[in-house]
Amino acid sequence: MWDLIGVALAQSPEALAPLSDEDRLKGLIWGGGILLVGGAIEIYTLLANRLRAANSYNWPRIEGVVISRKMRRPLLSGFGRYIPQVRYQYTAGGELLEHDHVMFGGHTPIKREEAESVLRRYPEGMRVNIIHDPRNPKVCALEMKGAEGHSLFYGASMLFVGVVLLAVATLS
Repeated sequence: MWDLIGVALAQSPEALAPLSDEDRLKGLIWGGGILLVGGAIEIYTLLANRLRAANSYNWPRIEGVVISRKMRRPLLSGFGRYIPQVRYQYTAGGELLEHDHVMFGGHTPIKREEAESVLRRYPEGMRVNIIHDPRNPKVCALEMKGAEGHSLFYGASMLFVGVVLLAVATLS
């Protein structure tokens, strides 16, 4: 692979040329903007999941059945994290629905032992109580928790670095 990179650079030496001030400024603005948006989305998602979990105490329960379960490794996670997926069926509003969120907010990578514990709690064929939004039965979960993958720390860090990059770009 490194040979291919070397050949590409030899054919295009301007790829190693220092960046102009204008290009640096564009990079700071784009990088800062992307981090601001990413941080805002991270914090919004965290708060929305927590609000949904808090509201779920008043939501109806519907009986369903676990039809499958598996543990998978996230594509970009090499830190011993796994995602437990419990697929279940239920009927709401006369419609047969399927879902696989254990908690509100989706599939959060967790430690292997925790993922195995989740899967042990929901064996195939088990009857389960599914918590669902009465206005939208497709918004549902097995547990009244918000997914913990969206962290206030990560969101705030992204916002902070984004603001710093934009401040540097402004002062340049």
